[in-house]
Amino acid sequence: MSKEKVKDIKFIIFFLIVIIIALAYLTQASLAKYRKQTSGDVEANVAHWNIKLNGENIHRTMTNTITPTLVNNQYTKNGVIAPGSEGYFVLEIDATDVDVDFTYTISFESLNELEDIRVKSYEIGGNTYTTDTNVTGTITHNTGPTSIKFNFEWYDGDDNVMTNRDDTEVAKSSETADIKATINFIQIKD
Repeated sequence: MSKEKVKDIKFIIFFLIVIIIALAYLTQASLAKYRKQTSGDVEANVAHWNIKLNGENIHRTMTNTITPTLVNNQYTKNGVIAPGSEGYFVLEIDATDVDVDFTYTISFESLNELEDIRVKSYEIGGNTYTTDTNVTGTITHNTGPTSIKFNFEWYDGDDNVMTNRDDTEVAKSSETADIKATINFIQIKD
């Protein structure tokens, strides 16, 4: 064989090797697209549930006692309650940092033997409602404070539960008239 033929054969072999390497690279790169693995994170913000009741977070037991305002009358010393007396207190539910709508249910229970102390009405949004049962309502997410004024009385009508003797005994044995307010909050869901 002539030197030129050998040179041409070497060139053809070199050229074929370059083409094979190029094809192998292109094939590997195109197949690699289908064999790659990737991952990503999905983030979703969690809704806040930071209801405040009279300025205190509901996730803790309330430390502040709700002090009522007693309505003065000519027959009772200021600052005390007696049969026939009335007063009020305010509960403020703050939903500023709450990201879901919710309902509330408020119930009351006398903690001493004062069975005739009762919540007779409540005021919310400029409207007054009479009640002798639980108070319920709905609050929209991220709204400011909602104030509810509760009007109570030491009922002393003809159909009251306690007799005059019961009233006297309670007055002798108790320094305070304690009412427990229980408030339940429930998220509204579809």
